[in-house]
Amino acid sequence: MKKVLFVLMALCFMSSLAFAQEATEPVAANVAAPIPDPIGLDGYIIDNASMRANRDNLDKFLKTYTKEVALATENVNSGYSIFANNQGYPLDKESCAKVVEFLKNPDSKLQVRVSAKQAGDALSVSSFISQE
Repeated sequence: MKKVLFVLMALCFMSSLAFAQEATEPVAANVAAPIPDPIGLDGYIIDNASMRANRDNLDKFLKTYTKEVALATENVNSGYSIFANNQGYPLDKESCAKVVEFLKNPDSKLQVRVSAKQAGDALSVSSFISQE
């Protein structure tokens, strides 16, 4: 009887090991996958206030969006994103300051190629190149 009890206990112990799993955090379905570093994006510079206000017709809005609008004080204060691949990629504070300096250059354009790295929920841009 002791042997049977010992065998049953051993089987219970082994089955508990077989079903033991490492705890993992659930992944939300709407969270974007991390962006590989560095990333190159071709898109448009747009301030966050304008992007929120025109999210339903952003493609049409970008055709009329100007650097002067992007540099308006209230728009500068809202921060900037790069609109590419039909979504907005928010920029960190340092990158937003770089956007302002970039847009003050008379030869700069809103359509850009950026080189950036992921910085939490935002992108940290290392360079902007105007596109035609």
